[in-house]
Amino acid sequence: MSFAAEQIAIENYFATGFTACAVKYENVEFVPVQETSFAELKIVDFSSHQAEISGLTTALHRSTGLIIINIHTSQGTGTQAARLLADKAATVFRRKQFSGITTRSPVVRNAGEVEEWYVVRVLCSYYRDAIY
Repeated sequence: MSFAAEQIAIENYFATGFTACAVKYENVEFVPVQETSFAELKIVDFSSHQAEISGLTTALHRSTGLIIINIHTSQGTGTQAARLLADKAATVFRRKQFSGITTRSPVVRNAGEVEEWYVVRVLCSYYRDAIY
């Protein structure tokens, strides 16, 4: 699986599993509606390394990364609305396997006020294996 295919697989999996609010995807135009919650999906590649020693022509390679979902809600309304959406987003990726990608257990963290929004962040590590 290529890095481009990885991005598409993660975005598609989230799009089908999370329908609680609008989602902003990387490098896609999105205009948030004031006082309307939305999620922002980001994918950060960490590393890639040869995971086995085998023949001279091909070997198993493991790529790791982090799925970040920022939940944006209105400021001054407490944390519950954002954390409920974060719980739903975390459920989508909690210990799942899809399209050759394996996700781990997500963690939810309050990020606080960011611009005019209150943000709660969902972080979920993942890996994928490929033979090159």
